[in-house]
Amino acid sequence: MNEGLMNIKDVKILTKDELKEFKNTNSNYDAEKEYNIAGFKKNQNDWVIIKGGWDKYRDYPYVDVRIWYSDKETGRKKPGKAGMRMTPAQWALFSVLIKVHSKELGFDQNAENNLNYYLNNETLDAMR
Repeated sequence: MNEGLMNIKDVKILTKDELKEFKNTNSNYDAEKEYNIAGFKKNQNDWVIIKGGWDKYRDYPYVDVRIWYSDKETGRKKPGKAGMRMTPAQWALFSVLIKVHSKELGFDQNAENNLNYYLNNETLDAMR
């Protein structure tokens, strides 16, 4: 396993300004009611973006966690097929399940150090 991926300090969290590049152009979603919650660089060409919004055809709020990529021809950021869309209730359950099972998944090895890193880092301010 790549040890660099296990250290939160190696993950590049996107600032509010950087998140502005990730706009959904799909007509199913109301751009006025969609907003970027957070994001981070996954690798050289991909980002993980968490959005919240309103699906105007299904008429419900959602949280979307999706991998975005940079279009090679235009350079524009576009959402990929990989990801998942959840209602706020599903998102809450998902978040709780990750916390409950984090030890089994091996996520808690550096959790305290990782949390302290962000709580004591200007990156947290840049996300607000």
